Amino acid sequence: MEREVAIRRREKCPQCDGTGAKTKDGVRVCDACNGTGQIQNVSQRGFMRMVNIATCSRCGGRGKIVEDPCERCKGSGIIAKSRKVSIKVPPGVESGTRFRMSGEGEMGLGGPGDLYVVVHVKPHPFFERRRNNLYCEVPISFAQSSLGTKIEIPTLKSSAEIAIPPGTQSESIFRLRGQGLPSMNYGRQGDLYCKVKVRVPEKLTSEQKELIEKLAESFGEDIEELSFMDKLKSKI
Repeated sequence: MEREVAIRRREKCPQCDGTGAKTKDGVRVCDACNGTGQIQNVSQRGFMRMVNIATCSRCGGRGKIVEDPCERCKGSGIIAKSRKVSIKVPPGVESGTRFRMSGEGEMGLGGPGDLYVVVHVKPHPFFERRRNNLYCEVPISFAQSSLGTKIEIPTLKSSAEIAIPPGTQSESIFRLRGQGLPSMNYGRQGDLYCKVKVRVPEKLTSEQKELIEKLAESFGEDIEELSFMDKLKSKI
């Protein structure tokens, strides 16, 4: 996708073209640094000759002095301006990815700098991302897990069908190849992992309870039997 980002940056003054002077003749070479923008201070200590280079204080390192300043930028040659920058976001981008846009930064003595854009991806309400793979959880009923069925789950593009075999246990994971996110660097498509969670009804009618009790009896189960922990405690 493409996204426009509003930024406020310092740019070259369009009225004076960055010279800081009202006219072309309003700028002269700094006589303190001879246009270099730097001052050299040389000191001698015995056999050692020390050279200290500092920014010229008279011209501020520009090498030129504005005698007739521009009314818009007050002689600085730079103005603050708000702009919208268009950014191309590639598929599969991750949070923390940084893009460098050359020449879109603030204006300095050596020209415009660069703009660095850091991407933050919002969390999805259904999918969880781990690198290029996606993970989700889908509820199924006890009857569906016992008898088997087919369920439809959403994908990034549309939807997909998963066959639930009879006897599927809760927390079982099904893999859908190629239904994840693309890699920014390698172009490989990730996978989608779907975990099924068996729902247990919270409220039952007397008829439903009777049916479940009969089902438990058919399995040879005793619902009044002590739990595993109770059995373990009785042996200790």
